[in-house]
Amino acid sequence: MKKIHPWTVEEWLVLLDHYEEKGPTFCLHVLHAKGFKHRTQGSVDNAGRYAGLRYKGPRLGCFKPGHNPNNKGRKMSPEFYERAKRTMFKKGQTPENHKEIGSEVFRSDGYWHIKVAEKRWQHKHRVIWQKQYGPIDKSQILVFKNGNPHDIRIDNLELISRKELVKRNRWGSGPSEYSLISGRAAKLRLKKRGFSQKIIRNNPELLELAKAETLVKNAQRHAKSKS
Repeated sequence: MKKIHPWTVEEWLVLLDHYEEKGPTFCLHVLHAKGFKHRTQGSVDNAGRYAGLRYKGPRLGCFKPGHNPNNKGRKMSPEFYERAKRTMFKKGQTPENHKEIGSEVFRSDGYWHIKVAEKRWQHKHRVIWQKQYGPIDKSQILVFKNGNPHDIRIDNLELISRKELVKRNRWGSGPSEYSLISGRAAKLRLKKRGFSQKIIRNNPELLELAKAETLVKNAQRHAKSKS
């Protein structure tokens, strides 16, 4: 199984500082210099796209607007077709990266996904819940009691209303103070530092760091109010 390397805060800061001005290739060199040698050109390109970043510098090797290819309007010759047809995709052909129904993958959103049908994936914890208790209403959301999305035990899952989720994130009530307290404040803290909504959504570890920082700040204020 391919090892997953979640993006760290230091790596994201490299992209935020250099991606739009100097491009993904420069960011890749900086990451390698900082010791993140497992990063590839493709991973940097994907991270920049998910973060909503756009390289604004010159694009060497790209076709300019109005360019016409040399083979425009020309049909493939029968001789060339005979040479190329063995490498063409055939009807009903299955790609090499095809996953069977029931396959599981861990994605960048921080959750396990399971394939329930062709071209259809679902969160694994939702599938486990629905097998035992039935469908989940759109007005409800499934949460982890201890705040750990890797702990997919049925006893660790709780179905609550979206209204209750907002209440918990706002006031920090509920079974897990660390996972539920000041969720809104943690997001605002990250946004003020330049992190976009896409980065926060695709990298839950950033939100956990901000929540931990929020808990420390709250504890400090509580201590001062008592003194």
